[in-house]
Amino acid sequence: MVIAFPTPEYVTNKEFGGLATYLYKTSKYLKELNHKPVIFLLTNSEGKFEYEGVEIVKIKRKKYWWFWLVNALTLFTVNSSLLILNNSWAIRSALVAYNRFNKISIIQYSNAQFLSIVRPVGIPHCLRLSQYYKEYSNYVNARPRSFKNRQKHLIERICIKQSKNSVYGPSSLIGKMVTDKLKIHVKLIRTPFFNISKNTSDKFVDTDNRTLLYFGTLSYSKGVDLFAQILPDILKEYPNINVRFVGRDTPLVIKDTSIMYKLFEILLFKTRSPLKAKMFSDLIREQTKEYSDRVSFSSVVKPKEMQSILNDSDVIILPSRIDNFPNTLSESLSAGKVVVVPSNSSLDELISNGKNGFVFKNGNSKDLVKKIKVALNLSESENKIIRQNASESVKVLYPDNVVKGDLLSFYHKITS
Repeated sequence: MVIAFPTPEYVTNKEFGGLATYLYKTSKYLKELNHKPVIFLLTNSEGKFEYEGVEIVKIKRKKYWWFWLVNALTLFTVNSSLLILNNSWAIRSALVAYNRFNKISIIQYSNAQFLSIVRPVGIPHCLRLSQYYKEYSNYVNARPRSFKNRQKHLIERICIKQSKNSVYGPSSLIGKMVTDKLKIHVKLIRTPFFNISKNTSDKFVDTDNRTLLYFGTLSYSKGVDLFAQILPDILKEYPNINVRFVGRDTPLVIKDTSIMYKLFEILLFKTRSPLKAKMFSDLIREQTKEYSDRVSFSSVVKPKEMQSILNDSDVIILPSRIDNFPNTLSESLSAGKVVVVPSNSSLDELISNGKNGFVFKNGNSKDLVKKIKVALNLSESENKIIRQNASESVKVLYPDNVVKGDLLSFYHKITS
C-alpha cells in the first residue's frame, strides 16, 4: 500500500510534538512491512527527500490569491479559517500531483490543524483523532469560546463528520467525547509502542541520587503548573532528588486575538519594546528558585536521545488535565519506570493504581504530591514489582498487534 500522511510536523523539524513522533515510528514500521509510507509535510519550502528510508514531500506554506481577497473583503475576521483552508488546499494539491504518478492507496489525516477539510476526490482516506479541539481549547486558550475558536470548532466538526465510518483514535476518553457530541463512531486503535532500546526494569534504583522526569510540551493542558506548584515541597523533603523537564516551552497565557489587534500591537510597540510573554519554564523557575541547582530544562530532543534520558530517570510525572494516550506514557512504561498520571485523562486507561504505576485525582495538586511521595518511598522490592508490571503492560501496544493487526485491517476495510 502507498499510505500518505499529511502533517504539520515531523521529527525533521527543529521542534515537534507527539504527532511527529507517532508518524516517524509508524512510517518506519510500515516500511519494514514493505508498504510505502509518504510524509506530506507542511513547511516553509518545497522539495523531496528521504529520512531514514521514508519519503518526505515538503509543501510550502504559501498564501493563495483568494486567501488575501477574502481576508480583505471580510476585514480579516475569518483569517484563521482561511489559513486552515489555504493550508489544506496546498496539501490537497500536493496529494493530487503525487497521485498522478504514484497511486495513493489511502490518506491518513490527523485532525491537528484540520488539514482534511479540503480533500482530493477519489482517494480513500481516514482520520486519526490527535485531539478533540473543542474540548482541548478549554485548557489552552484564554478565551476558548471566542469567535476565532468557534470557527475552528465548526471546521473540526466538518472534518470529523465528512470522515464518518473512517475515524479512529488512540484514546477511549476522546473517542467517547466525539461519539457523544457528534454521534460519530470512533474506532479505538492505540498509539503503538516501538522499542528502540533495552528494557531497564531491572535497573538498580539508587536511592541516594534519583531523578523525577517530565517530558512533553510545557503547558497548562499537560498540567505542568500543578507539578511546578508541588515541586518546592518535594525538593525540600527529598534533598537527593533532581528534577528534569524535557520539551517545548509555551506561554502561560495564549492570547486569542484577531489580526487587527496584532496590527494595533505592532503600532503600539513601534516606539516601545514589546513585553516578553511569560513562559511555563519561567513559572517553574520562580517556584523552585531555592533549588535551582537541582532543576534542569532541555528542549525537544530526537527519539533515541529521549530514550537515553528516560533510562536515566526514576519516576516519570505526566500530570495532563487531558491527553490522547500519548507516546510519553508507553515509552515510560516500556522503560520500566514508575509513572504518576491523572485520572480521567486517557493516561489512566492503561494504569492500575499501585500495580503498574500511580493515579492521582485529575487537577488535584495535593493528591499529586501524595502519589509522588508514595512512589519515592517504595521499598526496593515494591519498586521492582511495579517496574516489571509496567514493562509487561505495554506489550498490548506492540506494533505487531496495533499496526500490523488493527491499523492495516482498518485501512483494508476502508479501501475494499
